[in-house]
Amino acid sequence: MIQIEKIKTDRRVKGEFLCMWFVMCSILGAAFSRAANIILGVTIFKTAALVCGFGIAGIAPLLLSAEMWALSNHIDRGVKYAWKHYKLVLGLRRHLLDAGIYTTKKLGAMKWAKLPWITADFSPDFKSGTVWIENSIKFNGRLSKMDISPSLGGYVVEQAYLTDDANHYRFDFYDSSLERRLVFGSFEAFKAYSGSMGAYELFIDSYTSLTLTHQLIAGQTGSGKSYALHGYLLQMRLKPILYHLYFADLKASSIALLGERLSPGTTAVDFDGVVSLLETIDSHMQERQQQMKRLLSKKIDGDYRDFGLPPHILIFDEFADFSLLLQSKDKKIRDRVNSLISSIVLKGRQGGVLPLDCHAAGREQQYPDVHPGQPPVESCPGERRRPDIRDGFRGRRGHPAAEDGSRGRGVHVPGSGEQAQIVFVPDIGL
Repeated sequence: MIQIEKIKTDRRVKGEFLCMWFVMCSILGAAFSRAANIILGVTIFKTAALVCGFGIAGIAPLLLSAEMWALSNHIDRGVKYAWKHYKLVLGLRRHLLDAGIYTTKKLGAMKWAKLPWITADFSPDFKSGTVWIENSIKFNGRLSKMDISPSLGGYVVEQAYLTDDANHYRFDFYDSSLERRLVFGSFEAFKAYSGSMGAYELFIDSYTSLTLTHQLIAGQTGSGKSYALHGYLLQMRLKPILYHLYFADLKASSIALLGERLSPGTTAVDFDGVVSLLETIDSHMQERQQQMKRLLSKKIDGDYRDFGLPPHILIFDEFADFSLLLQSKDKKIRDRVNSLISSIVLKGRQGGVLPLDCHAAGREQQYPDVHPGQPPVESCPGERRRPDIRDGFRGRRGHPAAEDGSRGRGVHVPGSGEQAQIVFVPDIGL
């Protein structure tokens, strides 16, 4: 088998040159001092001075290189920080070299690889951090698709995206050994943790929470959609502000069962019932709009949260199924229902009338996207990185892999941003 010699990096070439320079200076210093002593009869003190002169000339570049190493690895933050930074960047450079992410430079017969500039920033506890890699026209397409997790030595990339100035790719990572999933051994523990959140805030794991807004929960059968919803509903019931809940479930499954227990008067399991439910919600929304008109004079850019108003949450199981059934109805009914849904999605956010849809993975595009300027929060429990999930999230970039669905891992896309992050659905003991 023919072995191809790996090209040396610019740093290695510089290091080898410095070592050769030091050895050469040492040899020349010893040779000149010996010759001066024997041939010219120079005293031992002058010989020592000559050796020291060559030694300083040889070691000065090494000391300068050591100082540059210390500065580039942020020695001011401590020796531990500098060492971890060095190891992480070194491992990443090696993987980029193996992947061919470099530019070849030549000087005569010598050639070397110039890698993109790389730096990292750790959190104070080293449990998370960020890597920046210099972008270029040559490698822009490859860097955007690259998962650098294998080169981070125990860290996993959570988000990856291009900076605003397009000069660098940013990779946010976290310690893979960190337990982010919340496990509650009792209802009291869940209640206490929920009480630490805001009145309009729901937690997902120990690092992730979200404020109330439009939300889509997508996943394959058995991926944990209903379990994630159970946690949300339990949090809603524990809030100091009353949450008005509405349940639409044409399959009459577990969501309908929860609705019958939590809010039997606003639970629908057939087409006519769902239409009636939408009309009821629309009526409440019209009332809320009139109420908001009066209140907005105090805060023109406020919403229902600023005035302590209770939210109205529509939990819809498989809106896509309802949409397909709607297509079989006559045009008058279709127009009326579509008008109700569009009105809720478009106008409900400021007043606190918010839909929460659970559906099978790959059917996200069937949800009405009437207001792309206010994208919904999108969560995908138990899913791996798949083209249909990426497409369902309307082409958003930065989706991380979420391989181990059995452990309650999933993907979450904040509605206010473009980047996805890995989350862990809490164990609430149900």
